[in-house]
Amino acid sequence: MCNYLSKRGATYYFRRVIPLDLRQQFGAAEWVYSLRTKDRDIGKRLAQAEGVRTNALMDDARTLSSASIARPSSNTSSKASPEQEAHDRARFDHEQAQAEQERQDEREQEGRRDAREEYRQLWQERMLLTTAELTPQEAAVKEMLSDREFNLSLAKDHISSLKHLLATANAAPIPQLALTVTARRQQAIYLADLVDRWAAERKVTSKTKDATAAAIRLFERFLLPAPIADLTRRNVLDFKDWLLTTGHTAANAKMKLARLSGLFSYALDNDLVLSNPAKGVTIVDHRPARSKRAVYSRESFDPVPENVSGLNERNLAESKLL
Repeated sequence: MCNYLSKRGATYYFRRVIPLDLRQQFGAAEWVYSLRTKDRDIGKRLAQAEGVRTNALMDDARTLSSASIARPSSNTSSKASPEQEAHDRARFDHEQAQAEQERQDEREQEGRRDAREEYRQLWQERMLLTTAELTPQEAAVKEMLSDREFNLSLAKDHISSLKHLLATANAAPIPQLALTVTARRQQAIYLADLVDRWAAERKVTSKTKDATAAAIRLFERFLLPAPIADLTRRNVLDFKDWLLTTGHTAANAKMKLARLSGLFSYALDNDLVLSNPAKGVTIVDHRPARSKRAVYSRESFDPVPENVSGLNERNLAESKLL
């Protein structure tokens, strides 16, 4: 017998009618609250424990002095009339009968459930077999159960994810920029994808665009293509070291790093990254300025045209610079 156990939806509840003479002390006509379980066996044990606990509560209430739990007898106007007492008694009897009927229904349901125990055990054993070993009808049932378990698992994962997001939001609200970057990272944008957009918006020359594209191709060849939002400062520093160890001059490597930083800066302006990992990464050439000058010979200059008649001084000067 399972007294005081009721079910709402899939959850089991404890429900017990409070005797009429104790309702004033407890301020209610019955106890009804969730046992926080969907398992019937656990619900039965919890309901029995709550039954013992509520018995103790009622015993304690009855042992109190009548002066502390009843209204003063001198206040005759507050005493219930015979009609009210009869109404309360009839209501109490009705609630008791209703509760007893519910308990009777639950006992009958429990009896039918116990009678099916043998079939449940048989089905549990059958469900351990593969669908190839089952009859078509049994295989269909197993597939339905598997789908249900999978959907429940997905729902639990979703709830867990929502709880984590809620806890994170309560602890430290996520900046809108971070949300934007996270959403755009899912698009897997690469540096090479930005060259045309960057060149069009910044209105750079075709020569500058080609030089920047070449620097990006070299960077992605070294690192292997990766989404721009996944690139780090460590990647840029490793690229710098690789340039210097593979024969690139300091000036050439510095130029490539500058073009890389420029494209990252464009990505930052468009909320594609949270920071510019190439910012400040450069190469300092400590050689004296004299040693950096290119060496020229007289032969390296184009000869000045012999026939300079008719040229003014400005044209003559320009011809010498050609």
